[in-house]
Amino acid sequence: MNTKLNKGLVAILIGSALGYFLYQLYHLDQQQPLINGEQAIDFRAENKDGTPLQLSSLHGKYVLLDFWASWCAPCRKNNPKIVQLYKTFHPAKFKDATGFEIVSIALEKTLDPWSGAIETDHLDWPYHVVDLPKGEGFDNGRIAERYNIKEIPATFLINPQGMIIGVDLSVKKMEGLLNSKLK
Repeated sequence: MNTKLNKGLVAILIGSALGYFLYQLYHLDQQQPLINGEQAIDFRAENKDGTPLQLSSLHGKYVLLDFWASWCAPCRKNNPKIVQLYKTFHPAKFKDATGFEIVSIALEKTLDPWSGAIETDHLDWPYHVVDLPKGEGFDNGRIAERYNIKEIPATFLINPQGMIIGVDLSVKKMEGLLNSKLK
């Protein structure tokens, strides 16, 4: 009977070790940064006005995912350039797309500063999501975690087929890329 107990304990230990190894392997795989040519990770979130937003609903358009926060000085400094990018390309006609949209994903602890910053910075596009943290500190929310955001601002330019074509590009480089796609 003692031998059966020992074999059972060994089996449990081996199973636990294997499970832990597979979990770590999966977890490490999920933490790899997204790169050009990869499919953008779809998400569903609540828009600022309470309506649901699903990234895949914007397929057919160029989409800029802009991870930012009201408390982030570099983000706020970059917002006027992002606003100009939207004003230039939202009404534009593209060879291979039906338009251009920006989805702003704010990493905030509370909603009030976020709403105020949207108004103050004139972020006049319709897609604004707040990605509230899971815990204390700079703990990424679920969307930021899926995109492996380690610092902000962070941007992903997505083509009409849902593929990432630019990661953390300067606004000038995004302009050049989008200009090359105009009719």
